[in-house]
Amino acid sequence: MTREIDWNKSAFMLLAPDALARHLAIPILDRLAEDGFVPIQYRVFWRPLESLDEYYGKKIRIAWDVYLFRMVDLFFRYGPTVAFVVKDIGSSTEDSHIRLRRLKGASDPLKTTPGSIRHDFGAINLMLSLIHSADSPDDSAYEHGVYFSDEEPRELDDDWAELRDVCRLMASGAPQETRSFEDTLGGLRARIAAVLWKEFLPEGRDMIARWTVADGKKPFSEMGAGRRLAEQLKDGMQHPLAAMLASEFQPDSPLVQVEVANHILRAYGTSLDSWEELVLTTSMYFRPRRKGLSLEQVPLERFDPREVLKDENAPA
Repeated sequence: MTREIDWNKSAFMLLAPDALARHLAIPILDRLAEDGFVPIQYRVFWRPLESLDEYYGKKIRIAWDVYLFRMVDLFFRYGPTVAFVVKDIGSSTEDSHIRLRRLKGASDPLKTTPGSIRHDFGAINLMLSLIHSADSPDDSAYEHGVYFSDEEPRELDDDWAELRDVCRLMASGAPQETRSFEDTLGGLRARIAAVLWKEFLPEGRDMIARWTVADGKKPFSEMGAGRRLAEQLKDGMQHPLAAMLASEFQPDSPLVQVEVANHILRAYGTSLDSWEELVLTTSMYFRPRRKGLSLEQVPLERFDPREVLKDENAPA
């Protein structure tokens, strides 16, 4: 029998696929424990739930873009997600949901502050932000119903041991992902440069050689490095991979049709791996954490849902 939950002192949470892939589940759970929270229920799901279509559907249709249906699927298909409920047993009189919001940190990684989970463990962008907690008691009750709609939760005795064991088991079954946004972008550019080596002008090959000797992937990840590479191709920006090579993969950059570009990459004997696809696709829509990127330079999102919601004629 599922226990009755007091949502004023309990909150619904998610450990996202990126947190599990990066083997950050245990450190994140430890931070929750240190702040006075204990788990009372959980489940693991390995693929998108049918109930998520309804949950995200209205938000995407009204406030986002239909393309984001695919992005949500990409996110949840990347790897397992842990849905769980925590109870606040701390001595603070502050609202539990507000405490969790401060502990996890801002959704935008550029606005996170030291001491928050998203800052300290390096959230990549608004979607790849490691952890989710509902904003209010009503939201917790609603989201709990969505994520446990097809399966009863596993009940816990207010103890982290079992959930930690499950997370350790999942980590032991998969290699740890350590690539940041910059590592991911720089690695892709370097690989494209390698497969297109013969298609660069002599000056371009000299530049690539200098970058490689200088510091591995770092020069390839810098702002403008991709365009400099594309301009050194014999076909310049007319090359079918030039747009992907030149893209900064952030909301102020032209959209790259990742599936089309990946098809071209396969013709050269390589392709995006699943982490590259996830990081670069989501970062085109949500500003990534990146060295030298400021709040003023790039909008948080490619679109602004708040403006759409102001439109009285927006579809319901």
